[in-house]
Order: sequence, then structure tokens, then C-alpha cells
Amino acid sequence: MGVDEEELLKLIDALNKRVDAMELRGESISERAEAIIRHVEFLHETLIAITQAKSLGSAKILAQNVLMSMPKINPLH
Repeated sequence: MGVDEEELLKLIDALNKRVDAMELRGESISERAEAIIRHVEFLHETLIAITQAKSLGSAKILAQNVLMSMPKINPLH
């Protein structure tokens, strides 16, 4: 059983939104750049794992665990 492409795209979009919110936390340009690099590397590793998942259920669980492990950041503050 392969991973449904539409569901995978939804998971990727959710991860991207979380990374976008996280990059707002840095105060200086260098802090923001470092945060972006870390999160892009993290997202890359995560997406590799998700796309290698044996099923949609496994991919969803992995993506949900990743989203829960990332700090929640309010982009308005």
C-alpha cells in the first residue's frame, strides 16, 4: 500500500506552515537564518522518512509526531 499523494501534500503543507511560523522567532537576521537552516534540514529529514513510510497511516503518525514535537509559536507576537 502506497502513501496517498494528496494526503502527503497536506502533511507537507502543515509542516511548512509550522516552519514558517518558527522562523519568525529570531530577532536578528543571523538568528533567523540559522533557525531557517535548522528547520529546513529537519523538514528534509522528516519528509524523507514520511515518503518512505509503508502506509498512509504510518506517514500520518510520523507527521503528527513531528508537528507535536515542534514548539508552538504564535506568529503574531
